[in-house]
Amino acid sequence: MNNTKRRRLTIALIILIPLCLLTSFFAVKGWRLYQIAQSLQTTQTEIETLTANGLSNADPAATAQLVRDVRADVVDLQKEAKPLLWLTPYLGWLPRVGPLMPEARDYLQLADAGTRAGDQLAPTLETGLRSLQAGGDPIGVALNTLAGATSALQAIEPDIATIQTVWGGLASKESLPWAVRQLTPKIDTYLPIADEGIEAAQILPSLLGANGEKQYLLLIQNDDERRATGGFVSGAGRLQVADGAIIALEFHSSDYDLQWLIENSELFDWPPEPLTRYMNLPYLLYRDANYWPDFPKSAEKILELYKVEYANSPDFDGLIALDQQFVSILLSGTGAVYVPELDQSVSSDNVISVMRSAWNPPEDVQQNERGEWFVDRKSFVGDVAKAIQERLLTDPTQLDVLALGSAMIESLETRHMQIYSADPTIAAKLAELGWDGAALPPEDSDYLLVVDSNMGYNKANGAVEREIDYSADLQTNTANLVVQYRHTANARSQPCTPNVQYSIDIRYRDMLDACLYNFVRVYPATGSTLIDGSVHPTAGNLTLTEEPFDGQPFVIDESPTHFANFFIVNPGTILQNSYQYQLPASVAQNGVYRLMLRKQAGAGMEIARVHVTVPSGSTINTTTPAATINGATATFELAFDRDVEIEVTYRP
Repeated sequence: MNNTKRRRLTIALIILIPLCLLTSFFAVKGWRLYQIAQSLQTTQTEIETLTANGLSNADPAATAQLVRDVRADVVDLQKEAKPLLWLTPYLGWLPRVGPLMPEARDYLQLADAGTRAGDQLAPTLETGLRSLQAGGDPIGVALNTLAGATSALQAIEPDIATIQTVWGGLASKESLPWAVRQLTPKIDTYLPIADEGIEAAQILPSLLGANGEKQYLLLIQNDDERRATGGFVSGAGRLQVADGAIIALEFHSSDYDLQWLIENSELFDWPPEPLTRYMNLPYLLYRDANYWPDFPKSAEKILELYKVEYANSPDFDGLIALDQQFVSILLSGTGAVYVPELDQSVSSDNVISVMRSAWNPPEDVQQNERGEWFVDRKSFVGDVAKAIQERLLTDPTQLDVLALGSAMIESLETRHMQIYSADPTIAAKLAELGWDGAALPPEDSDYLLVVDSNMGYNKANGAVEREIDYSADLQTNTANLVVQYRHTANARSQPCTPNVQYSIDIRYRDMLDACLYNFVRVYPATGSTLIDGSVHPTAGNLTLTEEPFDGQPFVIDESPTHFANFFIVNPGTILQNSYQYQLPASVAQNGVYRLMLRKQAGAGMEIARVHVTVPSGSTINTTTPAATINGATATFELAFDRDVEIEVTYRP
């Protein structure tokens, strides 16, 4: 063999041997990946077979083992695919799966985090299924199972965070297989609340009596008559739970016996001064003790005063405040329920209008029957609650647990449900999640909470729309706040009256269309000082005390210090209430400005415009959320039904 042929053979061997090795490598890898894919497909079939009659009827050991098997397959898949991941960005030409290839690494990361979390929870799943199939109450079983899964729930928190981050960044979701695409709306709905759900699952057993019976005072607030923690306390109830089961659930009106009150007046203190000045209240009763927007503070006072009015009531483990919007949100999770006493079904779409109509006197009521109607006018609250309770207990296995859990978390996030617990451990966890209703300005940042309190004995808030316009100038450290109130009822010729006469001719609509007697408080950043504000004088013939009010804004020097005013909004009119004040320098530090825009409990979706002007000569770098930037000013257009955190970074 001459040198030329020998050289060609050597070159060929140098090329062919690695090529053969590479081909063998890909063949082996392909075969291993095929085997794993077949295993996963077999597992999918086994899951469908096991759960054909519902997860609650699946074999506990086999179900847990399937979860472990899927985890093992994904671990193998990662191991086999890892050396090939560098190649996936170049495989977009492949049929069917090509669009997914550039993000193959992300999908593997999702599978890894998801199956690792499932593997952690497999023992919990097996225990829960065994207890359920032994005849246990589904809710009690769920709570007891969660109570034993605290460490597992804590362990999966990093995996849930990974799933949220990776899933949110995927660009190829539309190219996923059809069966998977059908799940994406639910994933997009429930994944953002997964963190809160895991946190809630760790305290839910204790809240609902898994470790011993619990009794709560339920506060029923009417957000059509806005108060600091949501609305006027139209009723109260006692909720007794043990092992997740409702032992007792009863409601009563917040109406009081005037003669008893007079005879026992020495038991009650004077209310906060604005309640006396604007509502002419001589006593502080539990139904008016939700005066403070800081819910834990109001809750403690309510529990104290409830015990005075109802001496035989139990020592409650906490207080749960609910409003009308809560019922609507809850029904979005449970589905419609039939209320026999009202002879109709109520759903999230119609429950508020149904409750308003149910308040009205019956068409055939006579004047001599007015007292009976007046006493029973709020009984529909208990009727609706009983129907929802029946829905939860009759066949809980048919409930959409994710939808129900999502509804409860939404209620807490939007502050249509607030929970106060006397248990320090639970209270700390509620505070950590932001579900305790505490309203204290944070340190070293800006803060804005606008609190309306209806002091006209009507339901006018249900017809009033509120918009907020807030400007913070970081050059002068000044703020300008304008709150606009638009009364959507038709204009009226008769003068405003601050009280309602409950005759048999009254309708709920009449109270919605009434003048809004509004006591407003503005809670700014700690250290702010009032400079000026709009003036809204009120004539003496329009007030309960028959004393005129000058309408000047004023400062209430209690912790936290805040600004206040009182005014009337007539039907068919728009009123603007403004404040100018000095901000502390600490609201912006090292080129970062932060604002906590806090949502008032009971309020629905509101519009807010926030304008942040950075110091002269500075350039805005980033904003969160997105804003319109015009020179040195960032403008945020917000529709918010929960707290919003705003951040502006800038460079001098």
